[in-house]
Amino acid sequence: VAGFGSAFKFSNNNPTAKVSINNIPQMTTNEFTMECWVNLAFPWRGQADDGQILGFDSSNFSLGYSFLVSTGTELRAGLYNPEIIPDDELIPLEYGTWNHIALTVADNDSLSIYINGNKVFETITTAEMPSSSIPFSMGYQMTENGLMDEVRVWNVARTGSEIRESMYSLMSGVEDGLVACWRFDELENGVTPDITSFENHATVS
Repeated sequence: VAGFGSAFKFSNNNPTAKVSINNIPQMTTNEFTMECWVNLAFPWRGQADDGQILGFDSSNFSLGYSFLVSTGTELRAGLYNPEIIPDDELIPLEYGTWNHIALTVADNDSLSIYINGNKVFETITTAEMPSSSIPFSMGYQMTENGLMDEVRVWNVARTGSEIRESMYSLMSGVEDGLVACWRFDELENGVTPDITSFENHATVS
């Protein structure tokens, strides 16, 4: 959970740093959930930019499911894909504190975004679902200082109550549908481990 152990640090000195994995083989269902904790400082020298907290298909943010943060005088979150959520509907976040963000897509194409356990956005998505061959990245092109922790990827669509009940708890790694969970508490030879038995370890670059 946020602030427990270590966390991945964003830095404006190295905005191209990221944590990534070439693919998650267990992404074979027609639904998914991705979630994490993030704590962003106010933009360095007032710099405004967009960055990817976490998401699939980082090579083409606007076509996939990549969680966007847009910084400036106001911190807002949503998706890079403007066909799903227009820029003027991005959701406000607080600077300088931990925020839990989650995105779910159900098998009926219903997409929901949760901030700190509360549903803040819902729509029907027409974007292609992530597959077992799509890369997954965390913290790419972040131009502000901050922290990210406890990234979880599921191949099921979690309910709001499930997200709220587990957001403050550490996963054991054997939860039904959990296919990757990175805590960033360990780093060896540039690799941070996935605590699940699937061993979807990610590379820090």
